Amino acid sequence: MSADTNVLVVGAGPTGLLAALGLARMGIAVTVVDQEPSPSKAPRATNYMPPVVKVLDSFGVLDDLLMVALKNDTFWQYYKLEDQRVPVCFDVVKDLTPYHYGVQCGQHTLASVILQHLAKLPHVKVLWGHQVLGVQQDAAGVTTTLQTPQGTETLRSDWVVGADGARSAVRRSIGATFEGHTWPERFVATNVWLDLEEHGFGKTTLVHHPVDWAITVKINEEGLWRVTFGEDASLPEDEVLRRIPERYGRILPASAQRAAYDIESAAPYRVHQRCADRLRVGRVLLAGDAAHITNPAGGMGLNTGALDAAHVVTALGAVIQGRCDDKVLDFYDADRRRVYWEVTNSTSTEHKRRLREPSPARRAQDFGMLVAARENPHIARAIVMSFFDAEGHPMPV
Repeated sequence: MSADTNVLVVGAGPTGLLAALGLARMGIAVTVVDQEPSPSKAPRATNYMPPVVKVLDSFGVLDDLLMVALKNDTFWQYYKLEDQRVPVCFDVVKDLTPYHYGVQCGQHTLASVILQHLAKLPHVKVLWGHQVLGVQQDAAGVTTTLQTPQGTETLRSDWVVGADGARSAVRRSIGATFEGHTWPERFVATNVWLDLEEHGFGKTTLVHHPVDWAITVKINEEGLWRVTFGEDASLPEDEVLRRIPERYGRILPASAQRAAYDIESAAPYRVHQRCADRLRVGRVLLAGDAAHITNPAGGMGLNTGALDAAHVVTALGAVIQGRCDDKVLDFYDADRRRVYWEVTNSTSTEHKRRLREPSPARRAQDFGMLVAARENPHIARAIVMSFFDAEGHPMPV
């Protein structure tokens, strides 16, 4: 049986869409399926770090994204108990890389820009409302069973990239386990119309406090912000949502608490640190949240996923074009798992600890490190360049 498509990408979030775009730009036929009826606008990732900006540029979407997103070269660390703010500036590495800034926008905005680029390519299909029921492979290809608006259908492909999120059906189909742990608290992501820059916050401000910690990010120039904070996981969801104004009152600056604001959306969710025990089984690869998930402190989730997509494109594209054998996919498997455990997991866990550190002595030590970085450019450069560790090793193609 001939393949219906060279590559089936499962999941139309930014990771899956980037993988699809990169492969399609190489002339490879790609079909993207997603179980949702349309792109999700739920409050998710907002910050794209310098190495991901580099990927977005290489995939040809950066200029269009910057027309609807924000550039940011500084994120602020605010120690609430001490009432101290310290900036960390990306531009200390401008002599080392042209990507010395981050980009901020809602995840759905990034997805929309990538979809616009995919729509210009003739050998790409994006199918909404298509849920994966199972994946079976043989020596010649992969058969994916889908629940579609028209009923159950099968699609034949040479390869499958599973980028279908933390509850990945593709991951389950290949028998991969999801090793790690779940954090005891619940995170609450809110989108709110309230311009926190008018009240002394930077475009990204991390609020450090043992209880009332928060991650605040400006999403657009019209005044929409993301405010993420922690809540007791034992509370019912309706109580979590009811308490949002109270939590804002403890987190935000006093002047912001007196201002009128409008909560556009809110999403309580559980937080995990997990990675699949394998990211490649035969003709099936995993990427993004299907491969690994992390708490959002430090912005390592989608950033690692976007870098997965870039490596999928490099490795799988080379295999399809006959430039190397499929052993490079085993390299992808091993190195992206290494990046998760050595970089993503450790970095995000440390960021989470610092945000809610209860010990005054440890908090003072953390704050001292930031002050040292402000005063010593070599320390600041090392902090910023550490973001590029998530790129991992180059694919040997």
